[in-house]
Amino acid sequence: AQNARIHHKITSQHNAAPSMGRDLWFCLLNNYDNQAGKYFALYVTSPNVTTVYVQLTGGLTSAIQVQPYKSAIFNIPLAWEMTSSGYVDNFGIHVWSNNADICAYVMSHNPATSDGMYVIPVIGWGTEYVVAGYEALYELTWDYPTEFGIVANQDNTHVTITPSCDIRQETFNRNCPNCLLAAKGQTFNVVLDKGQSVQYKGTQAQDCDNYDVTGTVVTSNNPIGLEAGSTCANIPCDYPACDHVLDMIPPVRTWGKTYYTLPFYQPPGAPLSHSASTFLVISTKPGQVIYRYDFNQGVSTPYFLSSMKYDTYWRHDIDQASKWTSSDPFLVVQYINSASYPDYGTSSGDPAEVVINSSDQFTKSVVFVTPQAIGSQQAYTNYVNIVARSGDKHVIFDGINVKNLHSMYIDGLYTGYRAMNIASGGHNVTSDSGVGVYIYGYGWYESYAWTGSF
Repeated sequence: AQNARIHHKITSQHNAAPSMGRDLWFCLLNNYDNQAGKYFALYVTSPNVTTVYVQLTGGLTSAIQVQPYKSAIFNIPLAWEMTSSGYVDNFGIHVWSNNADICAYVMSHNPATSDGMYVIPVIGWGTEYVVAGYEALYELTWDYPTEFGIVANQDNTHVTITPSCDIRQETFNRNCPNCLLAAKGQTFNVVLDKGQSVQYKGTQAQDCDNYDVTGTVVTSNNPIGLEAGSTCANIPCDYPACDHVLDMIPPVRTWGKTYYTLPFYQPPGAPLSHSASTFLVISTKPGQVIYRYDFNQGVSTPYFLSSMKYDTYWRHDIDQASKWTSSDPFLVVQYINSASYPDYGTSSGDPAEVVINSSDQFTKSVVFVTPQAIGSQQAYTNYVNIVARSGDKHVIFDGINVKNLHSMYIDGLYTGYRAMNIASGGHNVTSDSGVGVYIYGYGWYESYAWTGSF
C-alpha cells in the first residue's frame, strides 16, 4: 500500500558458448598404408592443471598430466586405426578430464601423407550432419578412397545415412574396393552403442568427379561425432602428390551466415597463384545465394546459387582474404592444395583440410596446440592465421600484440594476421571481442591444418 522503496532493473545476457569441454570422443579414420614412421598422436592442453584420461572402448585407461597452456602428448596405438568399411566396432576413443576444460587435437601422420583435426567436444555434437571430405584418389590402379566415420557416446543410437557416392563393405583384413554396401542416394541405417564407431569408404574411383563422400547426409536420434576426409587425395584431382585429408565436422545446428578466410602461407619465391586454396561451401536450402567479398573487387559478388538443400560447390583458385555471407546458414571448408599446384615444383606442403568457424563462433580466448614431430620425422614449419576485429586493441598471441604481425585486410570490420615459424606446443590468443584461429604446418610433401576452436 506504500510507494515502492526498492527499484529493480532487469537485464539479460547471453551465455558465451564454450569453446572447450571435459568429455571428448573420436575415432581414427584410415590413413594410407602402414609405413615406417606412421603414428597417431593426441595433443591436449588446458588453461588449468589437470589429469586427462584416454581409453579405447573396452580397454585400459591411460592418464596424462597437463600443465596450463602446455602440450601433453598421448601416443595412440596403431591398432586403434579403423580400416574396415561398414562394420561397427568398439573403436571409439574417449578423452576426458574430471575437473578442467580441455582442448584436444589428433595428428594422423604417415610419411608424406598426414593431416590432423580439432576434436569437437560432446557438447558441440548434433543430430544432423552433412559430410565434408574430399574426392578419392584417381591415379593408375591405386585404391585410396574417400571416407567418413561416426562415433557414439550413448547406447541405442540410431543413425540414418544417405550417401553421395557408392559405399563399399569391407572387413579390416580384406581389400574389397567394389563390394557394394549402399549405392549413391540409397538410404541405410546403422545402430551404435556407447563407444562404438563405424567407418564408411567409397568404392574404388573410376574418375575424378563421382567418388566423394562430400554431401552425404547423416541424421541420428542421439548426438554423434562425425569425421571425414580422404585416404590420400590430390587437390585438385590432377595435381599430385596425394596427401591424407581429415577433419571433424560440426553439425548443421552450428553453421553460421558469415565467415572470414585467409590464404595459407606459401614458400618464398612461389607465385601468388601457388597460395590459392580450394574452398567447399555447403548450402542449407534451395535457391540460397552465397556471396564472397575480397578487397580487390571491393564488393560482394554472388559466389554460388544452390539448386537444392545441402548443395555443394568447389573452387580451387581463391588466393585472397575473403568474407563469405548468406541470408541463411551454410558451411565453409578450406583445403591446402597439392604441392604441384599450379605447376610450381616445391616439396613443402601438400593437401590438408580445415573446417572454418563462422564469425558468431569467435571466442575471446582460444587455447590451441601445434604438433611436435615424433621419431625421425622432419619437424613441421608451423603457422597461425588469426581473424580479429580491426578495432580491437588487445588481440594478443603468446604475449605479442597481433598488430606486430603480418596483416591482411579483409573488409574493414575484420583484419587477418599471420604468425610464422611457431614453436610446437601450447599457445593462447586473447582478444577484446573474439577471434578465429587456424593452425597449419608444412613438412616434406605433407601438411596439416586444424581450427583453434569452435
